[in-house]
Amino acid sequence: MEQRRLQLSILDQSPAAPGETPAAALQHTLALAQRAEEWGYHRFWVAEHHGSDRHMGSSPEVLMAHLLARTNRLRIGSGGVMLQHYSPYKVAENFNVLASLAPGRVDLGIGRGPGGMPKSTQALRPQPGPAAAAGPSLADKVVELRQFLHNQLDAGHPLAGLQAMPRPPQPADLFLLGTTAASGEMAAQLALPYVFAYFLNGDETEMRRGWIPTANPLPPPGKPRRRLCWPCRLSWLRMNRPPPLGPRKSAPCGLPWKAVVLLPSFPKRRRKSSAASPEKNSAMPSSRAG
Repeated sequence: MEQRRLQLSILDQSPAAPGETPAAALQHTLALAQRAEEWGYHRFWVAEHHGSDRHMGSSPEVLMAHLLARTNRLRIGSGGVMLQHYSPYKVAENFNVLASLAPGRVDLGIGRGPGGMPKSTQALRPQPGPAAAAGPSLADKVVELRQFLHNQLDAGHPLAGLQAMPRPPQPADLFLLGTTAASGEMAAQLALPYVFAYFLNGDETEMRRGWIPTANPLPPPGKPRRRLCWPCRLSWLRMNRPPPLGPRKSAPCGLPWKAVVLLPSFPKRRRKSSAASPEKNSAMPSSRAG
């Protein structure tokens, strides 16, 4: 039987340890990305959090630009952009700039959550309150975003003829992130690769419900692409550097506050052996342990 190579990737939440400055936390993200490239990881994604004193990645596009400039091979992406707050056109422009600077190395993960507390959500939306609720659905915004990325805006669209410039040699790869079966269903309906955040929702039943097969045509390479984000530990000693300013506190899941990692995953029927199948791809969150 043909064996498929397991690809490991990282989603880093840019966590700040107690007493650590935000600038130091972001430098640790850069150091981790560079080590991930040395270790042969496939992707490195950064998160979007707003109003947080623990996670410093409030602008994934800006952080991605720096990481792309300081690495050579690693795919760099967002895990994810909270599209509900933003214009699909502007997001497409941002990622077209990144994909033009680093062709073939840019991923665009879209998150369904707000990325922060109610006040930060209110501050991010130009029309807070009922006016924002009356806007397009997230699914509609994802569709419009993909059309702008590929310059395929429908002829009947009010903005028909508008292009998101610059046009990169290869547009960013688009993914949908989520923690529920509803997110999986949306990904299936939109024919998008799906990333399930198991480190946020450890309900295996919900995870399996999220792996919804779809008969819709998929973008190249035309095969289902699903990823599972799983918690793991990453020791600072393995990075050949001392832990930053003492030990990190534990997260609610029992792990130290994270950096995060990703793997592509294709769940199958349980086997008698507990060993992981070489055919399985998954996506894992890594913890920068102190």
